[in-house]
Amino acid sequence: MKFTRYFAAIIKNQGIPHIDVNEYRRLFNIISLEAKLEELYRLKDNERNHDRKYMLDSRIHDLKIQLDRLTLENTPQNVLKYMLSESEFE
Repeated sequence: MKFTRYFAAIIKNQGIPHIDVNEYRRLFNIISLEAKLEELYRLKDNERNHDRKYMLDSRIHDLKIQLDRLTLENTPQNVLKYMLSESEFE
């Protein structure tokens, strides 16, 4: 949950960033995906059935792909910079 922790720290220390609606949507989608991934990892760790573990792995893989698309496979700092720069042009 590196993005969620980073965004939370930024908001706590600097306030809410001035980004447009599309970038807020991206921000909330990133946070949501990280929460889902964390939940699936916990379920997988406690699962004993190999078929269910495989199903959870498959879902985790799909969510990671979505997260990588949203974050452009970048660091949280760079993603926020990108969001801020995209919002300036709107």
